[in-house]
Amino acid sequence: MKPYETMFVLKPDLEEEQINSLIERSSQVITTQGGTIDNVDRWGKRRLAYEVEGFHEGYYVIIRFQGGPALASELDRTFRITDEVVRHVILRADNVSPRAPERRDEPRLPEPRLPEPRLPEPRATEPGAVEPKAGEPRAMELRPAEPRIIEPRPAETRVIEPRAVKSEVVVPETTEQVPEPPVEEPK
Repeated sequence: MKPYETMFVLKPDLEEEQINSLIERSSQVITTQGGTIDNVDRWGKRRLAYEVEGFHEGYYVIIRFQGGPALASELDRTFRITDEVVRHVILRADNVSPRAPERRDEPRLPEPRLPEPRLPEPRATEPGAVEPKAGEPRAMELRPAEPRIIEPRPAETRVIEPRAVKSEVVVPETTEQVPEPPVEEPK
């Protein structure tokens, strides 16, 4: 028997007893097919990443179990014909750690700290200020922008000459009828 993990998302408007019966039904499919259940983890209602079948959230359940490929295909068939299951996935968990994925209610690592912004150096007129040596960068000083007068460009003038157009219409003088091509009938 190989280790498997299944995650399925149920409709969010189900009552608790309906959710329990669906989890029990999937557990029965696993045990009747000769598998063993290692862990059932109920994540509860979570927001979906995108809208699925008109729902923005769903009830998440993860079941870790041992079984064969026939068990995984039967569980997949059961999920597909169950209307209350919005999405499901079954994975072979050979390289998955035995620990459950981190939940949102568990403590997280602290956020990385950003470096503190540099304060501008004091000006030479302020007490305790030192004038920087030649070649050293100075702290950026903000000055009001100088007003600029923008003169409009003269408009470019182009003369467009009309093209000569022939207004003669040539009508063929023949009155002969042109034979129509033969039409093939479909067989």
